[in-house]
Amino acid sequence: MQTLKPPVIVDILIETPTITTEAFFSIGFIVESDIAPRTFEITKLSQLLDLGFARVSMTYNVAYSVLSQKKMERVIFRSKRSEESYIEAYEADDNSSFYYISIEDKNIDNVLEFNDHISPDTNKLQFFSTTEDVSSLIGDRRLVYFYQDRFTGLDIPPYYSDGIKDYWQWDDLDITDWDNGDKLLLERQDMSVEDAQTRKSIYPETAWIGYCGWFFPSRVQWLHKHLNNVDSKKYKQIPDLATSHGITLFSSTATQGSGTTCQGVPINIQVSLDWLVYAISKRLWNILYRTETKINATRGGLDILEAGLLEVLNLCITENIFSDFRIISRSVDRRTGKASFKFSATLVHSILGVDKVEGKIYH
Repeated sequence: MQTLKPPVIVDILIETPTITTEAFFSIGFIVESDIAPRTFEITKLSQLLDLGFARVSMTYNVAYSVLSQKKMERVIFRSKRSEESYIEAYEADDNSSFYYISIEDKNIDNVLEFNDHISPDTNKLQFFSTTEDVSSLIGDRRLVYFYQDRFTGLDIPPYYSDGIKDYWQWDDLDITDWDNGDKLLLERQDMSVEDAQTRKSIYPETAWIGYCGWFFPSRVQWLHKHLNNVDSKKYKQIPDLATSHGITLFSSTATQGSGTTCQGVPINIQVSLDWLVYAISKRLWNILYRTETKINATRGGLDILEAGLLEVLNLCITENIFSDFRIISRSVDRRTGKASFKFSATLVHSILGVDKVEGKIYH
């Protein structure tokens, strides 16, 4: 729980907001494409077809993984050009409309390089999935690790057609028997809607986000959730710091494992605290810069700012982020015109299991 010491630090130093309220209910995914718009938003799958993406594409699979959970209603895609790094693609456009983020590359070196770039930002939380046990490489990172022993959604053979006969599988090594040396021009065919929407998720972390990221951060814990179109099996062991989707008691399927970031912080608490930093920053910023009259460097000025802070902290009680809080200190430096506040609070944790149930039976 190292990130909780201290739990919240808010430095209001920016002229332009770096995130929106809606971002905490949205996912951004960086996809490799040289032809798609730099940034595009999807609320229905037909929009991808209009942009030239096939149903067999990873982009379609990601969008369906999110939208098929019937919770989150949009996916924001960022296009990475072939000559760019993921960091360059990320910095190429505005990132204020999403909080959850994942990238197409599953190579752990590229995942960690990207994480090094964005992890100081409390306005983003990166998720990734892999078939490898990389727990020794990711400790103490602001990162969420989804483990799966294989991705069956990747096992899709290419289908080609001569435009006359049915689909033919082409091995790209030799002319098939039916071609008879005519060397017909074969065109790759897309998947059917049914095939595409029964294909398992290649990025199960996006399905997980699509389900849990739709709720207010403190209203959902990320374990014990059933995800649509995600592979599952009975795991004997899940890597340290990882979460997976497996067969549980009574043959149900649900997310199981750590349910934490790689720093050991429960995901709902990490998201809640990130939201808190945003909410305090936004509320105090609005008081300082949208109030027509000035805020004096006096006790009365501190009262005005404290009232704004209390609005957010009381909402944290209502939304079960905190069970209680108190203002420890407040001060204003008249020379610099800077005010500061300190508070302490008690976090509300989730019940994740039941150890014992006892009862008596009477005749």
